[in-house]
Amino acid sequence: MRASSNSNQLNYAIRGQSLDAFSDTRPGVLPYFNEVQVSGDGGSSAFYDLQSVQVLKGPQGTLFGRDATGGAVLITSQKPQKTTGGYLRGGGGNYGFGTAEGAINAPIVTDVLFGRLAGLLQSREGYQYNLFGNRNTGALHRYGIRGSLTWDRGMGLKNELVIDYAHFRGGSTVDVLWNLKPDAPTPAASALLYSPALDTLFGSPGAFAAVRAAHPGVSPLGISGDLAAQQARGPFLVNFDGANLYRSNNTIVSNITAFDLSGRTRLRNVLGLTKSGSENMSDIDSTPYLIDGNDLQNSSDVLSEELQVLGEVATGRLTYLVGGYLSREKAAYYSVARLVGLEPLVPASKQTNNYSKRQVTYSAYGQGSYDLSAATNVEGLAVTAGVRFTSEKANLDILPADVNFSLATTGLRDAAGIEVLPRGAFDNSQSKTTGNVSWTLGVQRQLNARLLIFATSRRGYKNAGFNGLVSPVVGLSATGGNGFATETVTDLELGMKYQGTVDNLPVRIDIVGYVNWITDAQHAAFTFVRGNPAVITVNVPGAKVSGVEIEGRGSPVRWLSIGATLNYTHARFTENRVLAQGVATEFGPYPDTPQASGAVFGEIEIPVRYSQSLLLRGEFYSQQSAVFTSTQNNNTGAKLPGYGVANILCSLEAGRAGWSLTINLKNAFNKVYYVGGVAPAEVLQFNTAIPGAPRTVSVEGRYHF
Repeated sequence: MRASSNSNQLNYAIRGQSLDAFSDTRPGVLPYFNEVQVSGDGGSSAFYDLQSVQVLKGPQGTLFGRDATGGAVLITSQKPQKTTGGYLRGGGGNYGFGTAEGAINAPIVTDVLFGRLAGLLQSREGYQYNLFGNRNTGALHRYGIRGSLTWDRGMGLKNELVIDYAHFRGGSTVDVLWNLKPDAPTPAASALLYSPALDTLFGSPGAFAAVRAAHPGVSPLGISGDLAAQQARGPFLVNFDGANLYRSNNTIVSNITAFDLSGRTRLRNVLGLTKSGSENMSDIDSTPYLIDGNDLQNSSDVLSEELQVLGEVATGRLTYLVGGYLSREKAAYYSVARLVGLEPLVPASKQTNNYSKRQVTYSAYGQGSYDLSAATNVEGLAVTAGVRFTSEKANLDILPADVNFSLATTGLRDAAGIEVLPRGAFDNSQSKTTGNVSWTLGVQRQLNARLLIFATSRRGYKNAGFNGLVSPVVGLSATGGNGFATETVTDLELGMKYQGTVDNLPVRIDIVGYVNWITDAQHAAFTFVRGNPAVITVNVPGAKVSGVEIEGRGSPVRWLSIGATLNYTHARFTENRVLAQGVATEFGPYPDTPQASGAVFGEIEIPVRYSQSLLLRGEFYSQQSAVFTSTQNNNTGAKLPGYGVANILCSLEAGRAGWSLTINLKNAFNKVYYVGGVAPAEVLQFNTAIPGAPRTVSVEGRYHF
């Protein structure tokens, strides 16, 4: 998981596929809740009363859902059961943490209709204390409720309906000032404006003193002194003058109908509806000055329909799935940015972006696996092939409140009144249709009951679109436009999976090697658009990500389980020169991808008495350093150090009585580490980084009935 401007702005990263902040593109890794693709906070709000969480790596799309280049995270909630039961869970911890959770399952019509109702309530104080105003910041409150209804008519007909609602309010763990870039093209942006040099710029010996008086806690040395003070304090004692507000509402509806057409053929229909809305007020620069403050409001509505036919033929040698996918998405964005304020001398400039997006996607796909054992006399040999046809239409509408709306009727002129761009260069209603073919081709061999080897190649796409944060100049960013082209990812994956015994000890080992070839990678670049700082979306011509993933676990003795994972990733841009708004920019190193990461764990289960047992678990995760911008060559400070974090859990469980008591210690050694950041130093001279959570302790009790 990667954070950007605060702890509530999260996205997944798998094998170098992620999402750049402010790029206005689709994520490389898509989360699903009960087979319905969600966005925003929908994936995180659903993490309670779950049946399973699965992570699929590499391009997806020939088997279900939407086309994806990096992978998918599949979250499945607990389904209603035919018997009455449920659980209650509650607890608390440091930082004012409190949680209450529960679910009840009940039959409505015996063996035909049964339901489940689950809910979650959580609150926590913020991890940070803000010296500006002397107050705690970043508190979080959330609640969720989920209703599930299963109708099992028999004769192969079944319907599963799940309605999930979640509400968040409070604030975020905010970024802290990370470093400055004094050689940026706009030295007045921070190094001079927010320093004693302001007196010289204004020709007044009291100019900086007036700014300091309006911003308590400002260093007499200016922003460089504020940076040194922040580094000395650590990331949980902050000093920023802006707002920290976050609230959101998310609704997810999943309706899955399955019908057995015959003993070998099944029809499935997945209908999904998601509605989300959020407001996020943040101080992007995280300083006691007003350099970049933002109030972002957005909403989205997605309706999806997916029909599948799956079955087997040729006496079971061929299994197949064919399907069709349709989605209609609507999203609205409204943001107000206040930039470079020198109160009380000069008020901040105000920039409003207000636009809507509409996307309509039609897809048809199919995938089949054929057992070649009989045809080749090679036992356990099978081949898999899949294909997907997609047509996606993307629309962008710039709305009247947007700072750029009038350009389509007036054109753009410079200070002397000379026309720079005619009005015909702008279009407030842009549309683009993209069509492509994704595919999967693989071969596998089940050497024996314990060992599987496989080789797979896939292709996926992130389709073309528009960045609504940029003035609506027709064309791609290379020519000054706000459009971006389709990104293509092709991979090759080789691996083996072993599950058996070694010296009579149960062992599981997975080893995978892969290469991703990426063409026209969609990334964000901080640059100047007609003299103003901006973020644009560009296509980097070529990139390559290769790596090895190893995962193993075993039980040396009956009461002990141990395991480890190791990921080595070599990610780089192979063609990194990009023309951005007419300016040549070299991208690299590759962002959000540590070269090495891994984890180890150990778990001990000790019988205590009767049906009670004591479970002790310890785990340690570590990763190397990683950059958090695609243009770190020009912004060398945008790099986070490597870190390691340990978690410890102790649980006393009474299986027959149905209760358990758990103590959970996260970040046991209170390690200070960082999980992401924002890197606008090329235009505003500062970078910020967001810390991971400090040490937290919680005690929770759970009762099953």
